[in-house]
Amino acid sequence: MSLTEHEFAAADEVAVRKLVTQHEKREDEPLHLAILFAPKQRTKDINLFEVLGGFAGGHVDPKKELFQVSFGSTRALPLAVGRDLILTLTSPAELRAAVQGDWKSLRGVRDALAHGRAKIVSVDKLGKTLLSLLKGGR
Repeated sequence: MSLTEHEFAAADEVAVRKLVTQHEKREDEPLHLAILFAPKQRTKDINLFEVLGGFAGGHVDPKKELFQVSFGSTRALPLAVGRDLILTLTSPAELRAAVQGDWKSLRGVRDALAHGRAKIVSVDKLGKTLLSLLKGGR
C-alpha cells in the first residue's frame, strides 16, 4: 500500500504542509528535510519526520533515541477527530549517527521510504544528501 492510498484526510495533509511551511521559514533551526510517512504498523495518526539544522544544539542522544512528540488537533493544526501528529525531530549530526548505528527509532521512516509509504514534503541541498543517506544506509 502506498502512502497515497493511506487514509489521510486531505485536510490533515494540508494542515501538515502548512506546519512544514512555517518550519521552512525558521532561521535559527533551518529545515533541511521533511518526510510525511506511514509506518509499517498502520495507525490513524500522521507521522512527520524533520531534520533541522542546529536542533538540540546538534546533540546526539546517548540513548540512541530520536526526539519525538505527539499532539492532537489545535487551532493552528486542525486534524481529523481522533488523529494525532507524531513529529520526529533530529539534527543532521544526529541523523548521521542514527543511520551509522542503525537506531531503532529511525527504522519506521527508513522502511516507509523503502516501500513507497513516504512523501518528501520539503528538501534543500543538505536535505538531499541526508535523504540519500537515509535511503542507502551507512
